[in-house]
Formats: sequence, structure tokens, C-alpha cells
Amino acid sequence: AMVISIFDNSIDIINRLKELVAEAEQVSSIQYATNYPDALEMVKSIKPDIILLDINFHNKNPYDLLKHIKTQFSLTIVIVLSIHIDEKIQSQCDMLGADYFFDKYYEFDKIPGVINSIAASKKRSI
Repeated sequence: AMVISIFDNSIDIINRLKELVAEAEQVSSIQYATNYPDALEMVKSIKPDIILLDINFHNKNPYDLLKHIKTQFSLTIVIVLSIHIDEKIQSQCDMLGADYFFDKYYEFDKIPGVINSIAASKKRSI
């Protein structure tokens, strides 16, 4: 069973994501943070299997958290969500190790399926 963390400034988006994530199988708990310090603490303390990260979550440097997660906890799967999909953002995220990149408006519905496929591949590798 997998632990999922959601990092977003908007509680409305978090609630929507929680509903979506709950549709996926194999999810044991869903945690969330609405600010950078809480998010950092959560990554360290619970080491989530999957993180849903709004790329604009941390205003100063949106890539900081992604970089930190992928450097310190390389096995954590990071699904980056963005409302502005452009190639520059996407290639920066790829470079820093983001596993998936979804448009916040049009691709929300893909999330449960992706989580299920991650769960399935984790089961095989254990």
C-alpha cells in the first residue's frame, strides 16, 4: 500500500486531488501540505511513495522542492502539476527528475490510472 503526499497552495485543489487519489487502488494514506516548510518536513518524516507537486507551490523557486526530493529520496515518484504547460517548464522538470507532468486543468483524470500503474510496478519489483 502506498503513501501519497499532495503539495499545493489551494485547499480546493487538494480536496479534488484527494478524491481522485482515493479512486486509485493500493493507497493507504493521503497527506498534504499547503506550504513549503510543511512539505519539506513531510518528505523527510513520512517518505511518501508518490508526491503530487504543483510546480508553482513554492513561489521563490518552484524547482527547489522537486530538486530536493529527487536528490534526497530518488525512489519517490513525483507527479508535477502545472496550469501553464510550456516546454521550458516541462524540460526543467524532466531534467530535475520529475516522473510525470500533467496539466492541472485537462489531465486531472489521468492521475488515478497513473497511481495504479505505479502501484502495479512496485508490487512486481518487491
